[in-house]
Amino acid sequence: YLMGSTAMAVPAVVLAFLVLVSRDGLGPVGAHSLAMLRDLVVVFLGLAVYGSLFGLLGIVLRRPILPGVAFLFVWEMLASFPRWAPRLTIAAWLRSLLPYAVPVQGLEALLGGPVRLPVTVSVAVLLVLTVTFGFIAAWVFGRREYVLGQ
Repeated sequence: YLMGSTAMAVPAVVLAFLVLVSRDGLGPVGAHSLAMLRDLVVVFLGLAVYGSLFGLLGIVLRRPILPGVAFLFVWEMLASFPRWAPRLTIAAWLRSLLPYAVPVQGLEALLGGPVRLPVTVSVAVLLVLTVTFGFIAAWVFGRREYVLGQ
């Protein structure tokens, strides 16, 4: 999963980077290449943690689509809230790895904007979540008996 999704995401990130950075010519592309690599690492971490979480949901739940969509569009909105609430979301940990701020507008602007979390703690939390979700999914998958439907 991770290699396939990364292979599809990398060209999109690189193309978006080239379009956004080269608006004044190709000169700034080299100067901002480290920023693109950092963004690719954040995309890779996001794909890994969300992939392991939704893999776990797919193994544990009989119909995982609705809970997965609810998680993305309801629970992950907590990343926009102030104080302690963003620490409960994956999106806030991913956002804290980016040095630039996500544009704040609407409800998020009224609530005070995103919370900045330490980068090293963010990487550690994302890696622990990825390994934990993957381990639990593998453990549940190994304990279950699967019967092929007819």
